[in-house]
Amino acid sequence: MAHTSNYLNDEEVARAMNQCVDTLKDGIGSVTLEQLKYIGGGDVLAPELLELTPNYVERKIPTEFLEKCLLNADGSTKPGSKRVIVTGMGGCGKTQLVRKFIENHGDLFVSVFFIDGSSKETIKRDFTEHVRALGGALSQKSFEESMRFLSLPVQGGERLLVMDNVDDPKVNISAFLPKWKRGAVIITSRNGSHGQLNPSGHLQLDVMSPDESTELLIRGSGSTQLSGSHREAAAKVAEELGNLPIALVQAASHIFRTGCSDTTYVSLLKTSRERVLSDPATNQIDMRYTTAFAAFDASYSILPSKAQLMLHLLSFFHRQKLPVDCIGFDANNGFSYQEEYLDRGEEYERGREFLKEIFYSHGKWDPAEVESIIGSLRAHSLITVISTETTRLLQMHSLVHEWARLRVPSDEVVHFQDAAIRLLCCNAQESNYAMMQYLQLHVQALSYIWETMHVNDMESFGFILKESGDYSGCLRLRERLRSVLSDRLGVDHHFTIVTSVNLAATYRQLGRYAEAEVMFIEVVKQRTKLLGFNHLDTINASANLADIYRRLGRYAEAEALEVEVLKQRTRLLGVNHPDTLRASASLAATYIQLGRYVEAEVLDAQVLKWRTQMLGVDHLETIFASAGLAATYTQLGRHAEAEVLKVEVLNQRTKLLGVDHPDTIQATANLAVTYSQLSRHAEVERLQTDVLQRRTRLFGDRHPNTLLAMWSLASTYKAMKRHSEALELARKAHLGYGETLGDSHPYSQQVAALLASLTAEKPVNLG
Repeated sequence: MAHTSNYLNDEEVARAMNQCVDTLKDGIGSVTLEQLKYIGGGDVLAPELLELTPNYVERKIPTEFLEKCLLNADGSTKPGSKRVIVTGMGGCGKTQLVRKFIENHGDLFVSVFFIDGSSKETIKRDFTEHVRALGGALSQKSFEESMRFLSLPVQGGERLLVMDNVDDPKVNISAFLPKWKRGAVIITSRNGSHGQLNPSGHLQLDVMSPDESTELLIRGSGSTQLSGSHREAAAKVAEELGNLPIALVQAASHIFRTGCSDTTYVSLLKTSRERVLSDPATNQIDMRYTTAFAAFDASYSILPSKAQLMLHLLSFFHRQKLPVDCIGFDANNGFSYQEEYLDRGEEYERGREFLKEIFYSHGKWDPAEVESIIGSLRAHSLITVISTETTRLLQMHSLVHEWARLRVPSDEVVHFQDAAIRLLCCNAQESNYAMMQYLQLHVQALSYIWETMHVNDMESFGFILKESGDYSGCLRLRERLRSVLSDRLGVDHHFTIVTSVNLAATYRQLGRYAEAEVMFIEVVKQRTKLLGFNHLDTINASANLADIYRRLGRYAEAEALEVEVLKQRTRLLGVNHPDTLRASASLAATYIQLGRYVEAEVLDAQVLKWRTQMLGVDHLETIFASAGLAATYTQLGRHAEAEVLKVEVLNQRTKLLGVDHPDTIQATANLAVTYSQLSRHAEVERLQTDVLQRRTRLFGDRHPNTLLAMWSLASTYKAMKRHSEALELARKAHLGYGETLGDSHPYSQQVAALLASLTAEKPVNLG
């Protein structure tokens, strides 16, 4: 015992014992008896660098970012302490990017420490083993001693420390950073919040470029075919996989292993997507994850439960442009807003309760809860947030979107589906027009259930599509809705008539004026019979019919009805009621067609004044009034005043509705008219070409608005002496008007006159 006591009291032995205890406490490697007896008695190997994939493709922009942060222009290391934080979703290539940097520039550093940052334990272990591997007196250093050692200056250079995959939010990364005055640290993580450690050195790594992705597929699949068609096929695979590196490696591995073509692989993605995307890569060494889905699963496992639910909910929407503000729009009312035609089933309450489960805190709506959830998803690079002038938009990578949907248990799908429907329907309100340009995508994403959804939700979805300018989608819903209500309630029921009005309005927006006229005439008859001539609903029906008469070129009939509607609304509602102002604006539009411009100006100016006072300058109704007055100024030859108003209308509609909304396109066409009057032909051509392309894409080449765009551009070509182009468009417009509106329509006759003048002209020979 005395001998043992003396041995343990020996200073050198006691120090070795303490280091052993520290090592065991920190969970760092193992200690042999020889190491207890002799300081430096055993060799300690430093953790090895992960291998660089043999098919690595240089990523130009991210590589240049790393080099700019750490190196001088001459290739030497920058002075001082340097930090670069590389963040991005799992599988986007963070580790490989850094590994390539080490391969290219590792010799500039005295030593390179590559640390597994996945937990506190692995960080401590790797730090300590790297220091001990330097040998000599360092071979028995504890973690704390290793950290102090790393903070010391290095003779003849500096060290590079790489902390890889620091994803766990519970790890305080700052506590593990050396306190050196010269040296470089690179951190990789899915946690975007680590970028706060050095915002100017924060690289948010996205997916590969299309060219880089194609190159990776070609190299990885072992292909020797480098023809243009082969590259095109590889590019299609890359596009289908969203250019995500880990998914591209999977694809290359599958193609190499099976010998299938790129075209076959795309077909497999369409028919057996989940199975193919779960097929691990076998052609790489040291991959942390062998599939994209495994990388996503790792991120999912450390998310808070509400963030997990939110991620699954997002997968039922379109993967892009979901407004954050749509979550809270009706939240204070318990997500209860709906159009009420028929009684609800259990899906309504089920959707409401599920949204509350995700977004409520302690039984109440709490905006901070939403921000916390978004923060968690963003921190793990599972979503991105795009800021616009009016809102923030949530977006997901296509594969994350699919994975999140596939991970929903089959018995829970209906809950997320009901919640998604409820959230969209809550936003289908007139006061929420700024959101409509974004919600259309998400309504379309649920088109597979349109036929079976509740009629109340059909109307809400139809409203969103109508407001966003998707009239074809709106038509599909409203035809189905009217059919259901006609069968359930009868054709003369108030709700059925309301759906008839909405359906007729959709026909009007699609340029199907004859069908709209038939329905509006029937509605006038029904409402006159059921409600009487002076009921507001009957008056509204007459106003709709008058609008159709004007579009059909029957201006006298339109005027007669509109004068009567204005009188009745003024008497029943007052001069400044919104419906009375709409009647004034409609009559002004008819006066313009009749050439009564002074009378139109009086009405338009009055409407704009009232709407500005009641609604403000940025309300859609006020903007519509500005457009009406601008059109009148054009007819009166007051082009400078017209231009000011039209430019403002275009800017406002672009902001509130988006560039592809029919009303924004109309504003562009209106501005082109004024530029034409000012002989600014180059600008006119640019705007009118844009209008024609957008209308053709939205409506086809037989919609009256598309035909008007053809006619307008033909007139511009004529003014620019481009005879053949003018003649071609004029012929198309003349044929289209004859088929859709008839040869007697005023527009048909005016286009016929243009065509006749072009036919009579001889082409100008510029040679």
